[in-house]
Parts: sequence; structure tokens; C-alpha cells
Amino acid sequence: MTTKTTDGNWTARTRVILMQREISGGSPEQVTGAEFERNHRTRPSRLSRNLVRSCFVVAILATANIIIGCGSGPELEAAEGTKTPTISSVERQECPPTQDAGSNPDRDEVRDEILRAGLPGGICLFMVYSGEARNRPGMLNFQVDLTFPASNGPNDLRSVATDIAHTLKVSAISSRIAQLAVSNWGDIKAGKPRYDSYLEDANFADHIWNSSSSREEEMALWNVHIR
Repeated sequence: MTTKTTDGNWTARTRVILMQREISGGSPEQVTGAEFERNHRTRPSRLSRNLVRSCFVVAILATANIIIGCGSGPELEAAEGTKTPTISSVERQECPPTQDAGSNPDRDEVRDEILRAGLPGGICLFMVYSGEARNRPGMLNFQVDLTFPASNGPNDLRSVATDIAHTLKVSAISSRIAQLAVSNWGDIKAGKPRYDSYLEDANFADHIWNSSSSREEEMALWNVHIR
């Protein structure tokens, strides 16, 4: 249903007809008398015709801007297919110096071996402790403290601890390592480690640590030690 207007303005139906004529190459003047009568109007003024043309152009430009701004399907698919880096694929961060450098030749050797092999991205070496192995004279127990903010507990350390065990097993100091522990004690919050429990291989000297077993079997060798 169309509604009459006053002062030479067009009804909604007539505006639609005008737009259709403009698109097909016609002009507002080509609206037939029958069409005009059906809309109950008189011929529009020049100002009204110009206003209709202006509104029509603005509508086309607005539509074009919307299409351009939305982007195309393939581009969106490419963005969605972009892989989010994981900890293992992130570039190794710049780590601060370890806290124990130069304090002990054996600790320095273990520290240097680990740093030479490198750690996964997002993990830093914090400190290395050592002490005499009471049940194995002449051998040492080592604890490697890491800073691993993305970990939530000792089980998250199993993979990196296994890498460290592989590195130390083929090092010159391997024959002197009786026991190996790996913690996240370098990840300090409110003045203390975020969690105290850590991984321990009390029989490091007896384990092969050469990937002859599956990765899962090797990671299962670690025991969680509750401090």
C-alpha cells in the first residue's frame, strides 16, 4: 500500500520505479502515465529528481564499501588456517644467566652441556645443584632447576627432563651422575617456586636414556617427588 505525500515528494513505490529506470539506462521522465497515476502523484520537481539520484549513488557507494571491507572467502580461509605457534615452535627466548655459574666445576659442566644442547622455547635454565651420592661413593646427585612458566605441574616437565637426560647421558660427566632431578623452581611467584614438586630419576646411572625405548616409556621413568 502506498501513502500520499504533499509538496511534490514521491511515494515509496514511485522511488522504486525510478531506481529501476536509472539502472536500465532510462531516466525519471520515462515513467509512464499509468505508472504515475497508480502512484497518485504529479510530476516531480527537478530538485526531487536530483535528490533521488543522489540517494541512489550514495546507496551504491555504501554497498561497495561494505563488500570491499568484508574481504573474500579465500582470504578468510587463509587467515583461519594460520597455525598458532606452540611452545616447541616458538623461538628460544633470551634467558638470563644461571645463578650458579662458576660456583663448582661439576655443576658448571652439567650447566654447559644443557646450554650447549639447548632447551625448547619458553624454558630457561635457572640453576644446577649437586651433592655427593651417599649410596654410590665417588658419584654425584644433580638437580636441574628450570624456569618454565607455561607448566602447571611436574608432569609438564617430563618431556624437557627426558631431553636433559639424553644430553647428560652422552656427556663426559655421565659416569659420575648417580641421580638426576628436574624442577621448575626457577619459576618464582611471590618469593617462592610456583609449585614445589619435581621429577626425579633415582637410578639415572642404571638407565640407558638413549631413545632405545619409546618416548612414552622413557618419560614414565621419572617419579614425581613431593617436597
